Amino acid sequence: MPTTITLCAVLFALAGQPQSQPPDLPTIASPTSTQAGDWASNGATACTKLLTADFLKAILIHPSGKSEAQDGESCAFSADSGETTIKIELYDHLTLEAWKAYNKVDRPTAIALAGVGDQALRVENPVVIDAWKTGGRNCRVMLLAILEQPKLTSDALAKKLGGICNQLFALP
Repeated sequence: MPTTITLCAVLFALAGQPQSQPPDLPTIASPTSTQAGDWASNGATACTKLLTADFLKAILIHPSGKSEAQDGESCAFSADSGETTIKIELYDHLTLEAWKAYNKVDRPTAIALAGVGDQALRVENPVVIDAWKTGGRNCRVMLLAILEQPKLTSDALAKKLGGICNQLFALP
């Protein structure tokens, strides 16, 4: 019972948090809209394609769950345990200057992450990887694990999640 109460409290608190979006980004389109950028539309199917059973087993203690599109540019995996979520978001047409400005304000304690895109940062609790690639591409992967530690920690987890962005950056 305390676990359920804690989980509900955290989810309620997160739901009430304003969601900010990097400056100079288009409004995220609905799944039926044609406004999503060509590359960013890969975000809707990224979870089903990239969060494979083997990938999830490598990072999560309880890897069973389901993935679904959130909108035209993002998706989410929800673990059956109800305590873990992985969200992937893609954005097109973001300048490097806008990406840096957004992260300076919203993630002032972020740590540089080498080997992901052209520039990338990571933060913890929840784990967020925010990467930028030449051509105005922005990939964000968030792992929210409530009352459950991932199998990997810090740098190893950041590199594993950053690998998702690198796979997405390689797509047309």
